[in-house]
Amino acid sequence: MNLNEGEKRSGETPLHSWKEIGAYLQRNEVTVRRWEKREGLPVHRHSHTSRASVYAYPSEIDAWRAGRRVAAEPAVARPLWKIPAFAVTLALCVIMVGNGVRQVSAQQGAPQARQIWGNALGGGADSVSADGRYIVYADWESGNLAVHDVVAGTNRRLTNTGGWTPPASGWAEASAISPDGSQVAYSWWDSSKPFDASRPFSYEVRVVPLHSKEIAAPRTLLTYDQGGIVPLGWTPDAKRLYLERRAADGTSQLAVLSLGDGSVSVLKSMGWMAAQARVSPDGRYIAYDPPAGEGAPSSDIAILAADGSSDNVIVRHPARDFSPMWSPDGRSIVFLSDRTGRISLWSVPVANGKAGGEPVLVKADAGQILPKGITNTGALYYEIGGSGARNVYVAELNRDMKATKPPVLLSERFLNSNFHPAWSPDGESIAYYSWREGYYRRPLGPLAPEVSTVLVIHSTKTGQERDVPLPLQVPAYKINAEPKWFPDGRSVLVAGWVSQRPGLGYFRVDLETGKTVLVHRPDEQGLSPARMDLSPDGKS
Repeated sequence: MNLNEGEKRSGETPLHSWKEIGAYLQRNEVTVRRWEKREGLPVHRHSHTSRASVYAYPSEIDAWRAGRRVAAEPAVARPLWKIPAFAVTLALCVIMVGNGVRQVSAQQGAPQARQIWGNALGGGADSVSADGRYIVYADWESGNLAVHDVVAGTNRRLTNTGGWTPPASGWAEASAISPDGSQVAYSWWDSSKPFDASRPFSYEVRVVPLHSKEIAAPRTLLTYDQGGIVPLGWTPDAKRLYLERRAADGTSQLAVLSLGDGSVSVLKSMGWMAAQARVSPDGRYIAYDPPAGEGAPSSDIAILAADGSSDNVIVRHPARDFSPMWSPDGRSIVFLSDRTGRISLWSVPVANGKAGGEPVLVKADAGQILPKGITNTGALYYEIGGSGARNVYVAELNRDMKATKPPVLLSERFLNSNFHPAWSPDGESIAYYSWREGYYRRPLGPLAPEVSTVLVIHSTKTGQERDVPLPLQVPAYKINAEPKWFPDGRSVLVAGWVSQRPGLGYFRVDLETGKTVLVHRPDEQGLSPARMDLSPDGKS
């Protein structure tokens, strides 16, 4: 693909399609499209071609992914907003990626928010039980499906076959808890096949019990080799499961899966992915957010009958209306919209798959929230990402390995952008990474932020620092991917992006010249271990 001059970046090759972006993130096209709509994944579109022609820069994706994982300071508690009479009264539960979950009680007066879960090392929440007690999520550390008990404050795995490297067979992604809270349906990426960028991803839809004392073997409901698949919700009798999947021809499909015979019926084919689709409490309708028109950046809210008898747009507006959620009684839909210039929460009454009135503002300036569902008691769960701020501190320890003084900030340069420190063998230097933001001009558009990673060497004697620019992309989202010092103290080992094809490589970086040498390519599947360490002699 030929790029405009404005789309070229010095020292960085863009990812030229949804497939390449998915391969870089080790996810399928469905997931990365969903992340772009729901979680702000930085994807650009060519102004001179169709809406489907996209590209992305690895450095921006790295920064975005790191922001999803980083712990942020707790937000200030805010009072609960009031809902119109026709809508359900909402209590607010905020699921914080990297920070935790906050809840606003439904009491009268001035209810306050409180944190109910911190998940710094896990993945973002994907589904919430109807009673609000259980939060199911994909554990990013192991690739397994896991559940958080809000009351007990405990986490446990629901699967034990995940992992990011062979011999693991894959990992869990999207999930949906059954209405009675007894089981969880989830999508499973089968990574047992050799990596091939030209081959569609292989997915399975699986079911596991939620309350089993021991990790139970999952039951496979469907194998899908044409692309990604996302469970949307169950019918009340738990006999059918609604799905969104990516078809071989590039279209997206809303479909229903019978748990009895495994048959799949397509309800609607679309040339785009819904940012969020939700099944009504009675299982008769699916609310989703179609684009307002061909190639339009805005979207509307629509309701599709589960039997295919109707498909009605209930919210039509030039703004971006998205992420619809059903009230517990199914009589209204709450959604997000930027029609006021800021993302706000709105509600519209519905009856028999049609709008019953005009949308009403529920809460102005709701912020960058990721709705996860509304419980039977009217509690709205949503997720917000961490701020992305990281700093390096040094603490003095006594013989018992306890801090004798408060930690001291290592560097005041580029605050909130420094991470992954590592001591030199002689203890006189600290190597760490630092994000640096610049700007580049998009094709026919304004300036846009650009993020690059710099290796910094800090002298503990003088406090002076020097930057070592890296001619490769460092995967800052890896938790234990700090630079590793070689015994000579003149070079370090770093994990970096191999530009020729998806995957990581281990590079030796000369700290004087900045020259990098590829030492090892972990595997040939494009997937690399999340952790690395260097032997004391620097030979292994």
